[in-house]
Amino acid sequence: MLSKHPLEIQSSKKLSRDEIAQALRLAIIAELDAINLYLQLASSIEDEKVRKVFEDVALEEKTHVGEFLAVLKNLDPEQVSELVKGAEEVEELTGVKTGDASTTGREGRVESSWGSFEEYVRDRVKKSVNELSLIRNNIPVLTVARSVASTVFERNPGEKIIIPLQEISVNFSISQRDVDNWLSGSTDTSLPDLYRASRELVSNEDKLLLQRILECREAVTYEIGAWESGDEIVSDVSRAVSTLMSSGFHKNIAMIINPVRYAKLLRVDSKTGLTTLERVKAFVTNIIVTPFISEKETIILASTPEVIDVVIGGNAEVDYLGPKDGLHEFRTWSSIAPRIKNGQGIVILKEK
Repeated sequence: MLSKHPLEIQSSKKLSRDEIAQALRLAIIAELDAINLYLQLASSIEDEKVRKVFEDVALEEKTHVGEFLAVLKNLDPEQVSELVKGAEEVEELTGVKTGDASTTGREGRVESSWGSFEEYVRDRVKKSVNELSLIRNNIPVLTVARSVASTVFERNPGEKIIIPLQEISVNFSISQRDVDNWLSGSTDTSLPDLYRASRELVSNEDKLLLQRILECREAVTYEIGAWESGDEIVSDVSRAVSTLMSSGFHKNIAMIINPVRYAKLLRVDSKTGLTTLERVKAFVTNIIVTPFISEKETIILASTPEVIDVVIGGNAEVDYLGPKDGLHEFRTWSSIAPRIKNGQGIVILKEK
């Protein structure tokens, strides 16, 4: 056998990217050794049933070669270019065209390419994050390059403020079963950890944005009661909206509220026959319900670029980290920076 002797591998040592690529080459060598062995043994076995077992196992090992090679292509771009050059030389010398191992599946996508699977993972993460985001989806966004580390803006003429983009990241894993299913064209890919990571990334983003808003010293703060009556709620909300309008902020007024406090808006007023929510929507049409704000705090703000925006560099990016404990480990990350340009466009209602 030509593969690495297991005693030469230190089990406690974590492999680098280059070492993982080397491990993949050794794994391919081991699989090729196994294929040759099984086919040689099969050719010497007269019993058809037994011979078929060896041939079937050899066929499975060929699949494993393809899997290892797909991952190796992702880790070693030079290997990819050399494979392409090799195919071109074969075609030039023999006239034989070597087609890509990829085949088009039922949805027209490339099934057997690891690179295509990575693109599929990136697409699923981005779509999930975009669908789940609450705060970010309701605040103006400025998109910059993923390599940008900080953003600059002026709150007053000549007063430059530099804010670093904060990176938020979450790791997740995908089983070999899900990879194999997708590569074979099956739609049976659950990817539970991917969706868990997407939810966690969104949660951490929303928490950061809310934290920055609540920390704004220039924001207007009013003390409120426990909202035991609809009239009390309407009075507090109308006061906040009136404050914003007095400061010149008339458009895109939004409310960010905890689910427990939001439930108090659903009570029906015996006098009007309307819910408190219907009465509040006369002042604020965009109500964002999130558990990441305290029950004792409610934010009412003008969601306009003059008041606040969010700078996004990396946007639900996905990097492949490599195999780990029999799984494929990925990392999704975003880099964001909330910019509060005018605190007078924000009102914070705090329960006493």
